[in-house]
Amino acid sequence: CSSGGCAAPSFGADGDGVRLLRALGHEPVQERPAVAPVKVQADSIRGMKGIRLRGDVTLLAAGAPVQKESGEMIFSDGSVSGVCIMQLARKAGELTARRKRVQLSLDLAPGINTAALLGMRAEMLGDEPAERLFTGLIPGRAAMCRLRAAEFGAQDPAKDAPRDVLAALLHDWRLPLTGTAGFAQAQVTAGGLTAEGFDTITLESKLWPGLYACGEALDFDGDCGGYNLMGAWLSGMKAGSPASRGAVS
Repeated sequence: CSSGGCAAPSFGADGDGVRLLRALGHEPVQERPAVAPVKVQADSIRGMKGIRLRGDVTLLAAGAPVQKESGEMIFSDGSVSGVCIMQLARKAGELTARRKRVQLSLDLAPGINTAALLGMRAEMLGDEPAERLFTGLIPGRAAMCRLRAAEFGAQDPAKDAPRDVLAALLHDWRLPLTGTAGFAQAQVTAGGLTAEGFDTITLESKLWPGLYACGEALDFDGDCGGYNLMGAWLSGMKAGSPASRGAVS
């Protein structure tokens, strides 16, 4: 069974292989999108569509850190993507399915003392618009979003801006998660047939001699960076070689 998982159905995958082997007695783990964009409350990123930011992102469950990644974040209507975000999708999907309170915490200026920087700029800018405080740090629309969260006007005097509040909002921008994007936008399927039902060397079914499974039909997935492709190729070689010889364990 090398029919793939449920991700990217436009390429022909639909999870039929897992359903077939389930009917034959193999135990599956519920399939979920992995390496996918995540969905967030739309109001939390209002006005951010098309913006790209770099920084650190931490997945939180009930306020506690679960997983941290770094890289580029890409904002859309009600969702965020980019490699660092998509790396979190598997765990985010698990947590939201368990009805946990799940959030992303974005640090848009890791390693920078933004309180001191904003304070210095506020003194220099004086009565000039507060939106100029963020020049060179984040794009204008992101600055507007942070000022709105601080309940301070973009055109209000920079000298009056709540610089400590703004600094905190740059280092810990909380986005409530509502789930992950569906399989149409996912690159990988998490879940599938459990490994316990197959020989660890040949990937032959323990229930049906002569039947083999590989790739996304099985319950394994990895991070971005070629790991899922490598898993597909290696498992295909492990299963394909004995299958081509008609081997029976």
